[in-house]
Amino acid sequence: MCALSGELVLSDVHRELVCPVVTNSEGVIPVSSRFPFSVPLREDRIGSNEGEETGNDDDGDIVVSRCHTKKNEDVITIEHKMATEIGQVGLQVWVASLLLCDFLLANASRFSEECILELGGGTGLCSILLASLKPSTIFCTDTGLDVLTQCQKNISNNSHLTGQVTTRVRELDWTKDHLDADTHNAFHWRDEDRSLLQRVRYIVAADVIYDDRLTDAFSKTLLRLMRQNGRTCAFIALEKRSYGSFHIHPVMADGRETRNLLGPSGQPKKWCHIQKPPLPGTPCSSPCLEVN
Repeated sequence: MCALSGELVLSDVHRELVCPVVTNSEGVIPVSSRFPFSVPLREDRIGSNEGEETGNDDDGDIVVSRCHTKKNEDVITIEHKMATEIGQVGLQVWVASLLLCDFLLANASRFSEECILELGGGTGLCSILLASLKPSTIFCTDTGLDVLTQCQKNISNNSHLTGQVTTRVRELDWTKDHLDADTHNAFHWRDEDRSLLQRVRYIVAADVIYDDRLTDAFSKTLLRLMRQNGRTCAFIALEKRSYGSFHIHPVMADGRETRNLLGPSGQPKKWCHIQKPPLPGTPCSSPCLEVN
């Protein structure tokens, strides 16, 4: 993702919408989108063999198995912007967050009664979806007052899902090695939060790899958090992007090498195990990132 200062960037999610980008003197005007979802019944998943590959589409993306039977149908309403400058992309909805939501729904039972932290929560879509799976606590984190305020508003507006789960919006700046405790910041970390962080079982993140500097900071933050209790698993969804001619340049995400996770040869360092996660709709027996 490469953009000049003042240039607007647009998520692929929004390219398919007929709603135009409307601006005023303050910038792009937010819109509201509805995201219907339902939790699949495990025994009704498509495919006769557990973990069966479903193949890829013409762009090389995974074709996700769907279910004939659904349950717990509901709707998440998200207020977001149709386009932003690069520094406020957290105000948009991105493709990887939708795939991550699919994965979370397909593995719903593993998140029940667990403490979960989302990095780069943006609009709060994934955290709100997680609330419907009845975890004990959710930390939805990001940085920047505009993004955090919008995230909190979306969580409050979806209280039919988040009202029964402790859902806390907190500022987590990956470029800093400490948690913000400034009481003048409405999204600062409380003493109780710090205690709960020790109990985080799962960390989730969607489309956070797009800039080398932020990728390094994200990697350091992720590893620091995962080492706190030795049993934390991370699930990270990335969006494929191409630069220049699709036929000449490989499909990639800027910062994809995650240099703090991989050694010089491109292989995971000895204390870090990375693997392809299971397809949505199939049981997950191990994390896609595990730190020893």
